[in-house]
Amino acid sequence: MAHISIAEDRPVFEACGKRIVLTLEAQNWKIPQLADHLGVHRSTVHAYLHGTVGLSVAQLVRIAEVLSVPPALLLPVPSAGPLTVLEELLLQAPPEVYTDVLAQAETLLRVYVRTRDQLRLRRRSVKAPATGAA
Repeated sequence: MAHISIAEDRPVFEACGKRIVLTLEAQNWKIPQLADHLGVHRSTVHAYLHGTVGLSVAQLVRIAEVLSVPPALLLPVPSAGPLTVLEELLLQAPPEVYTDVLAQAETLLRVYVRTRDQLRLRRRSVKAPATGAA
């Protein structure tokens, strides 16, 4: 499974948290209700929503299952603002519509991590001073 560091990828976790909050609001759910369904303390859900702890793919999928939405709906998008019409429709769709969403979420996460790592390598190679005798 892809590894994500909370320190370096906090914006990703914050964006996921915003998406979860939007979904909770759209379904009139409260934090204690989600915590009860997940079997975790409210402070854990609060940490998820604010991006102060990392979410694994399994945790993200579990939250999506509890909320009856596709995991992809909870993944970061360029703007984690108000739900789009498409997202509103997805919230109303039956769960069986999302049979392969877990694989999609895993793939998206792997692409994100691979891209992030490639960008780091490029930055390091650009910043690395040329070694050699003048």
